[in-house]
Amino acid sequence: MFILAQSLDDNPSLVMFLAIVIPILLLVGLFFYFRFFLRERKKFKEESASYIDGVETKSEMNANISTYIASSSAAQFSLIKIDIDRNTELIESFGKEEDDNVLKNLALNIVDSLPKRVELARVDYDQFLLFLKGEYDHEQVIKIAQQLLKLIRKPIRIFGDTMITITASIAVAFYPNHGSNINQLNDSLDITLYTCKREGGNQMKVYTIESGSKESDNLVYYRQIKEGIKNKEFTLYYQPVIDTENKTIFGFEGLLRWNHPELGVLIPHKFINIMEQSGDINWVGSWGLEKLIKEAINIGSHLSSEVVLSLNLSPKQLIDPQLPQNFQKILKKHKISPKNIALEVAEFTLFEKHEVIRNNLKNLKELGFKISVDGFGFDFNGIKRLGELQVDIVKLDKEYMDPENDQMLKNQFINLLIDFAKENNILIVAEGIETKEEYDYVKGLGIKVIQGFHFAEPLREEDLTAYIESKDWAEKI
Repeated sequence: MFILAQSLDDNPSLVMFLAIVIPILLLVGLFFYFRFFLRERKKFKEESASYIDGVETKSEMNANISTYIASSSAAQFSLIKIDIDRNTELIESFGKEEDDNVLKNLALNIVDSLPKRVELARVDYDQFLLFLKGEYDHEQVIKIAQQLLKLIRKPIRIFGDTMITITASIAVAFYPNHGSNINQLNDSLDITLYTCKREGGNQMKVYTIESGSKESDNLVYYRQIKEGIKNKEFTLYYQPVIDTENKTIFGFEGLLRWNHPELGVLIPHKFINIMEQSGDINWVGSWGLEKLIKEAINIGSHLSSEVVLSLNLSPKQLIDPQLPQNFQKILKKHKISPKNIALEVAEFTLFEKHEVIRNNLKNLKELGFKISVDGFGFDFNGIKRLGELQVDIVKLDKEYMDPENDQMLKNQFINLLIDFAKENNILIVAEGIETKEEYDYVKGLGIKVIQGFHFAEPLREEDLTAYIESKDWAEKI
């Protein structure tokens, strides 16, 4: 100790170095300690909030499975994972408290139906895991999973006389065939749940090696999307649509974005396919409409005239027979008319081929929504169908906006479309207009409502007010 003190006295540079480094090391240590503490506290709160008497927590179940694997008697066992389908829609319709009561009652019903020595845990808000030890062979496990599927489908009474039916996706994995530890087994279960969701849910599947190798790449995004929804990482950006004749803002198109914690802001083509396959696309529709409704109030306060806000719907959303009813519930919840909300639909040719889509569009129109066709292609026969389907807005495909491709047949088509639109009170919008040359060209065609980078890139919600008040857009007309 004396030698160290003497050496420090002889070396003032070392003293200064230690005086700087030691506090830094202490701060770093405290930072990691508190981060660990907060993470554990958060996990404890989540497990406490989801606790159900007689049902294990995720930590308890993981410890039991890991202990069983470590024991010499663990020749084999099975896991069954239950994921409630479209539970976010139940929350939006009936509230978090009522939804939690439904899930807790469901868990207790499952406990009552299980054979001896089968453990049940709630491993996420709407996910449950069953642990079946070696006395149950594969055939018995599959039979139990099928019985659970039937049990979950039974109608449930809420709010007195209201009856609802919920469904679930159920995955089955066997140890050691489908994983040698808890993490590998969970991966196998999640891959299987993903394939169930992609096919519409309401079914049971056993993990297979083939599906694992095929779907493992998508599994990473699948899990991240689930976390993103839970952590509210999704948002809408808004691209202005300008009425160049009246020199006003006609509206804004809501565009889905994902504020990914590692990859930054992602556009839909990076993740929308996974959402469509997993069924989360239905959540996007309901969440997006609510988001749009809330933003409409803010936008309206900064403009002297009404604007139209639009939201994209994918074909996968449109084939859901419950879509109009779900949207109607949201309208009632917020007590708002949808007369200034346009639902944009791509792939126009699907309308006449799919009865559910046609019926959904008809019902949405009757609710008061405007119907917009996005990316309308070169289709003379399609012009007539626009009137039959009572379309309100047609967004022309960008291929028509190229002044370098000024063909006679193309001009004939656009002129015919514009004349038809005038007769049937349909608005034509030119989208994807990026340059002054493209802007001048479409103006020359007689198209007055325009959207594209020429006026603005998609804007964050917090930037809308400044954009509206700046009047920069008016200078580009």
